[in-house]
Amino acid sequence: ISDNLAALFKTHNVNHIIVGHSVAKGGITLRCDGEVIMIDVGLSKHYGGPTSCLLIDDTGYHAIYPGKKEMLMPTKMPEKSLVPVN
Repeated sequence: ISDNLAALFKTHNVNHIIVGHSVAKGGITLRCDGEVIMIDVGLSKHYGGPTSCLLIDDTGYHAIYPGKKEMLMPTKMPEKSLVPVN
């Protein structure tokens, strides 16, 4: 997968990809040394996942849960911009 990510990142001039529609049980999850951020936590009754969101600010990437803010990784401000991928 790393070769595929490298090609994707080079093509789109980005450092990370944020992925939904692939449930990451247990909350927002980092994969591939933080290059892939999985944000689908399974909010539907079928999965029963936690209410959450991803916050990206000048200090880092944070998982936000009710009553809790969890630092996932610090931000390397931007050599490359974040680009949404559908």
